[in-house]
Order: sequence, then structure tokens, then C-alpha cells
Amino acid sequence: MCSAPMTPRTFSVCRAVFRSALCAGLLVFAISARSEVIIYQGSARTALDATDQFGKQPRLYLIFDQSNQTLYSNFYFKLNGVKKQFPQFPLSPTHYNPELRSTGNIATFSLAYDNTFNLTNFGAASIYLRGNVKEVLIASNGAGTKAQYPKAMTGIFRLAQRVNTNGTNFEFNLTVTFDPVHTQVANNAFKTGMAAANDISAELTQQGYP
Repeated sequence: MCSAPMTPRTFSVCRAVFRSALCAGLLVFAISARSEVIIYQGSARTALDATDQFGKQPRLYLIFDQSNQTLYSNFYFKLNGVKKQFPQFPLSPTHYNPELRSTGNIATFSLAYDNTFNLTNFGAASIYLRGNVKEVLIASNGAGTKAQYPKAMTGIFRLAQRVNTNGTNFEFNLTVTFDPVHTQVANNAFKTGMAAANDISAELTQQGYP
């Protein structure tokens, strides 16, 4: 994980480290069994340092790999007239928790992360997303594969970091919908979440988000 605060310098460093990890991970996971990868896309409303570094309403992809309970995400946006993308570091374990309710089945994705070095050096993150469960097509090859996941979710992503006297706080309020195209492409090709995240990053680069 990139544990330094998201200053403009560490922003670039973290992105470079994550992209290198994605490429290296493709070799590691090339012979892995099929993952169940679920992809969402949408937007976020930001506050505090998130607004300073991502703009007021960045767009994003969320890639959940159920085989290792890992969330990969990529924010893309225009800041001061310049297009950018920022793949976040992988977050694990991100738990998928469906619940049967009399008013309709729901499910959540959640994570709480605390990386404390000492009293003045730490990183803490939390994610909570919720939506109503529906049947969705996650793979279209053969007879197709259907699964039970939310078609739309709302939730939060919070990140607090401190390195000595330098503290940063990021707030994102998320609204996302199921992305059938990217989900089916990933599962049809037996890709991991990391490989799917790498593909999406490459697509965004082609769209002018370096």
C-alpha cells in the first residue's frame, strides 16, 4: 500500500507504484482459476482534500474480485483543465454481505482498514456501499452465468492519513451502477480483478486520461 498522504507528489508516486503492481500481478495470476469479478461505474461527490485533488465530482470504476475479496478502484476526472486518472491501491478484505429481508433483498460491500505506525503516522480507510439485489448477467459465454448482486448502490469512501505533522482527509459520497459490459468481458476471459482493473486503466489512457 502507498501510505504517504495524497499530496501532488505522492499522487504521482502512488499511481506509478499501483500501475507497476498491476502489470506484475498479471504474471503472478496468469495461471489462477477463474475469478468472479463484478464491476460498477459511476460518480462521486467529494469534500475536503478529495475536492482539491479529484475535483468536485470525479467519475470512477469499482472492480470487486470475489475470489480474494479485493476492491480495485479508478477515479478519472478533469482538474484545472487537465484530464487525469488515479487507480487507488487495492483494498482487502472487502466483504460482500447479502441479506434476505421481507421488504426485499439487499447487499453491502464494506471494508475498514487501519494502518497505524505510531501516534502521528497512520492511514485509515472505510468503505460502505448498499443496494437492492437483482439477478445480473456476469458472463455471456456459453449458456451465460447469472448471479445475485445490486444493480445500483450508494455509499461512502473515507480516507484519513497523517505523516508526522502532515494530515489529510478525503471524503467521497458514491453513486454507482452495475457495468455489464466490463463485467462480462472480464469473466468471459477468466480475468482476475487486477487484470480487469489494468484493462480499464488502459482504456482510460486511450480516452485521454493519462
